[in-house]
Amino acid sequence: MLQPALINGYIYFLTEKLSNGDTVHYYKRQEHNHKREIQTRWVDLDGRAIKDPVNSDAMAVAGYVTGYKFVRTEEVKDNQVKGIYDIVYNHVYEKIPEADLTITTKFITEDGTILSDSLTGKKIADKQDIAGYEFVRTSSPSETEFNIYIGR
Repeated sequence: MLQPALINGYIYFLTEKLSNGDTVHYYKRQEHNHKREIQTRWVDLDGRAIKDPVNSDAMAVAGYVTGYKFVRTEEVKDNQVKGIYDIVYNHVYEKIPEADLTITTKFITEDGTILSDSLTGKKIADKQDIAGYEFVRTSSPSETEFNIYIGR
C-alpha cells in the first residue's frame, strides 16, 4: 500500500481501502496560524513500541525495522494522546519469526563496487577493516538487507 503523501497546507488523517481495491487517503486543510505537532510511532501488531517515537511537524517515513515487516500506517484516535499532539501516527509492523529471519550484510563503496563477500546471519554483521578503505555509513534497502558503505 502506498504511504500517504505529505501535501503542503493539508493534514493527512485517514486511509480507507475501498471494496473495489482502491486506496483513498483523506486530508483536511491545515490552519495557518498553528504549527502542528505530530508524533510518529513504530509499533508491533500488539501496539508495543519497537523504535523510539519522533516528534515533528510532519509524519516520519516508516522505513525498515530490522526483524519486522511493515504492515500499515494508521492515525491514533485515542483522545488522551490527541490532547498532547495534533496528530499521532502508528507505523505498524509484524515480527518476522526468528527461524525465517536471515540478514544479509554487503560491504560496498558508494558507487556500488563490492569490496568483500556478503555475510549472512541472524543479525547485521560488524563493520570490517578493509585495507585502503574506511567506514562511511550503513543503509537498509529492505527489512533483511543492509549495506555497509566504505570509502577511501
